[in-house]
Amino acid sequence: MTPVDIFIAYSHKDLAFKDELRVHLRPLTRAGRARVWDDHDIEAGREWDAAIKEKLFAAQIILLLVSPDSLDSDYFYGQEVAVSLERHARGEAVVVPVILRACLWQQTPLGALEALPTKGKPVNSWTPRDDAWHAAAQSVSELVDTRRAELERQTALEQQRRAFAAAVEAAAQLAQNHNWPEAARAFADALRLHQPGFSPDPAALEQRIDDCHHQQNAALRQAELAERKAVFDRTLTRAGTLFGQENWPEALDAYRDALRLREPDFPLTEAGSRIETRIAQCEAQIKAAADRLRHYQRLLETAQKHLRRREFDPAEALAEEARQLNMGPGADGLLAQIRTAREQPAPPAAQGARRWPFALGAALLCVALFLIFRPGKTARTGNPPADTTLRNNPPTPAAQTPSAAETADFNAAKTAGRLRPLEQFLNKYPDSRYKKEVQALLVPLYLGSAKTLLKEDSRAAKTAACGYVMAILAIDPTHAGALDLQRRFKCQ
Repeated sequence: MTPVDIFIAYSHKDLAFKDELRVHLRPLTRAGRARVWDDHDIEAGREWDAAIKEKLFAAQIILLLVSPDSLDSDYFYGQEVAVSLERHARGEAVVVPVILRACLWQQTPLGALEALPTKGKPVNSWTPRDDAWHAAAQSVSELVDTRRAELERQTALEQQRRAFAAAVEAAAQLAQNHNWPEAARAFADALRLHQPGFSPDPAALEQRIDDCHHQQNAALRQAELAERKAVFDRTLTRAGTLFGQENWPEALDAYRDALRLREPDFPLTEAGSRIETRIAQCEAQIKAAADRLRHYQRLLETAQKHLRRREFDPAEALAEEARQLNMGPGADGLLAQIRTAREQPAPPAAQGARRWPFALGAALLCVALFLIFRPGKTARTGNPPADTTLRNNPPTPAAQTPSAAETADFNAAKTAGRLRPLEQFLNKYPDSRYKKEVQALLVPLYLGSAKTLLKEDSRAAKTAACGYVMAILAIDPTHAGALDLQRRFKCQ
């Protein structure tokens, strides 16, 4: 025989009372006459509100444990009591208030119902309390027998109608809570229970299932969009920080990354709307810095030429102008060289240069005396033998050395120690003698950038990281760290 389903609604502040009642109802469940359920029986992982609604709509007997705390509970009074009274009015269930503690329950809609224990005397006023629970359990046992007799008279179709209504109500609650996967499964369960004459009809249930799938897909797309937006926001924040630090090359890279990551569906913000402007500003600052560096290098080169000619005043003026540009310690070192050279005497070669007119005059005088007093002319016997020294031993070309500008660019890039200046140096001097040194500096920077990007869980970050990995392997095909990243992340 089918057991009667009993639903217990209570306030969690009355948990001890509820447990005592279940102990006294245990003989009914052992005999298979009843199934008792409360919210402590909800399975792990289930939506508790939907589970309560499903059991509440399926129960034949509803026990409302009444106390000041339960009447104060919005969920108990506004949800469970309201649904219970509606089902009681339709004859679908029997609602029985069980008065635990003295309260104004008679002044609520529950006052029209027959309460337990006997004559609604509060359980906590009985001595001993077991007498109260015994009286209540005896009345519930009689109700169980009455409801079982009614269930036996009902057809299987009516029982399926109640199960269908409970499934629909649970599915609607899950949809209201935006738990779309569970709601779709619950509507599918209701569809399997549907019989002709049940409402809603199959078409409406199938539409609800489609709606749940659509909402679930929309939620997934929204979550993916939010994840990409978070990567964009972090990149844009980093770009703004670098811009504020006037780190123009890295700020430019970060703003270009942000521009690549930006999508039309992202909410428009002030920072996001001026990315192009910031890129132009970074490029202008980098160009201005390059122009200042070239001007600085020209000043130093010209000052060095004046210094070699011991033209100290113009050399010192140019070196001082270069120092005012604050482009590095080179100008300070050159100024120190100029001031030291000014205090030292000129080298002998320079002193002899002032006496060259007298030496030239003496040489011309000797030639004239030789022509006047020379002996007889020597007979020409033919052309002198050609000097084959240079032909047999051609001069070895001097080793090509980098220019002062190239050396200054290398030192500036090496001092900066960042990707952009080092890459710009190689682009400007592809055959530089410093090429291997620059590549050696780039390898750890590429590796660090690749590892940082691979922490971002996005396709764009992985693509950029693989670009750095392949750049390392182009420099050093045997690099262990790059080969490991290439294998793990399938970089091509």
